[in-house]
Parts: sequence; structure tokens; C-alpha cells
Amino acid sequence: MGKRPCSVCRRWYTPHPRTRKTQRTCGREECRRERRRRTQAKYREEHADYWVERRLREQSARAAKGESEARDGPVVRPPPRSMRQVPWEMAQDAFGAEGAVIIAYLARLVMRSSQDAIRAQVPERMMEFIQVWPEARQDAKGVVGIGQYRPP
Repeated sequence: MGKRPCSVCRRWYTPHPRTRKTQRTCGREECRRERRRRTQAKYREEHADYWVERRLREQSARAAKGESEARDGPVVRPPPRSMRQVPWEMAQDAFGAEGAVIIAYLARLVMRSSQDAIRAQVPERMMEFIQVWPEARQDAKGVVGIGQYRPP
């Protein structure tokens, strides 16, 4: 049984005789915890859509059964606040409860992606502002702030 380096701390260790083929860390609590964290992060990255699919399947199953709102909340989660103007009950009647689950999920995705796009534009607009107003570039160390423009 030869020694091998720990996959986390890189210290050499002698593997346990029963687990020598699969043991990857030296056995210290910190190394085991870090290895577990890395493994779980890798799994979540490779299976990113697992929880989304599971939640949609559960909601669709509940909608198909027609379970009441009293037990676990509404059968179909309502759309985001910004889409409250949409006649949601009418969409449920037209597409059925299972279709409404998918539509609500797609509405959330659209809202999230549009908000991300807006957030990405804010730094670009700030750079344009700074190029137009060079005095705004000075921070706390400088004398001039954004609201204190001094003409040349």
C-alpha cells in the first residue's frame, strides 16, 4: 500500500486498507468537508435543471389531480407581481392547470432574464456618464463628487 497525495491539501497520506481504491482525501475533517463541497457543487452544475424539473412535475401532478388550495397552497403558483394584469384564471381555463404551470414558469424566466439584461446595462450607462462628466470619476479621495460639478 503506497502513499498518495490528498486531493484537497496535497499532503501525502496512507489510504485506509478497506477504502484504498476510492479514498481521495487524507481523512482530516476539513479535507473531507471540502471534498464533499466540491463533489456537490459539481453535481449541481451538471444537473442544474433537476430541481426545476422536479418542482414543475410536482406542480403539474397536483394540478392534474385538482388538489384543493387549502392543503398546500394554490395548485398553480401565481405569476410574478409585474404580470398581475394578465387574466390568470382565464389562462388556467384555456390551457388547463398543467399548461398554466408551464406558462407561469416561462413568465418567470422571461422576467428574470429581462431583469438580468437591465442590470447588465447599468454599468455601461455609468461608463458613458463618466466619459461625459470626467469630474464624476473622482471618488472620496478627490474633491469633486458626482453632485458637485465645477465648471472649468
